[in-house]
Amino acid sequence: MDIERAWRFTHEDLVGPGGIAGVPLGGAPIDCIRERNHGTAVLGMLTGNSKNAIGVTGICPNATVRGYSTRTPGMPQNQIPGTANTSQAIYAATVALTNDYVMPRLDGLEAARRILEGRSLSIVMLTAYGDAEIVARAAEAGVFAYLVKPFREQDVVPAIQTAQARHAELAELRLEAHTLREALEARKAIERAKGILMAKEGLTESEAFERLRRASQRSGRPMKLIADAVAATLS
Repeated sequence: MDIERAWRFTHEDLVGPGGIAGVPLGGAPIDCIRERNHGTAVLGMLTGNSKNAIGVTGICPNATVRGYSTRTPGMPQNQIPGTANTSQAIYAATVALTNDYVMPRLDGLEAARRILEGRSLSIVMLTAYGDAEIVARAAEAGVFAYLVKPFREQDVVPAIQTAQARHAELAELRLEAHTLREALEARKAIERAKGILMAKEGLTESEAFERLRRASQRSGRPMKLIADAVAATLS
């Protein structure tokens, strides 16, 4: 599912054996070439299936893809959708997909893990599965926020904001780490230490992270070492 403002599903790179479905599931795509080109470029990176030397081949050219526009019916052409519009589109698109798609060779968590191995992205997972093992796998994979269906529309914005904050933390950790894998390992240690500080000292998540960061700056040691020390001392 691609959440954008508009697309051109008939682009030559998107026509062929891939599963592009040319009718958006909802929203009101804007009739603006700039916006259509942007959405089409995103779809190309995801599912482009060009067989020539100059077209775009996406990361999963045989995927079935649908679109949901962040623009709502009646929205002025010059109005830019905000975070609330985006969260509403994500929620509505999730409701529209009444059944979870099962990938034939890997599940969503493994897909997230592979994506995060190659690039730093803020991933929010929307799923029907909420048992402890899967939630633990999501954290292990590097997912930044996790919503279990059915969820409320007002749950989406906090999840996105949490994911953005944790992604910013990971970006900071990458300055200390040699690889993304090391940064993800550091993040897990810091999440554990933040949880301990929040439970033991009544801090908010941002306050706990800031305390770890200040301790790291004062001591000149990486935040992971600070986090490991907090966990060992206060557990």
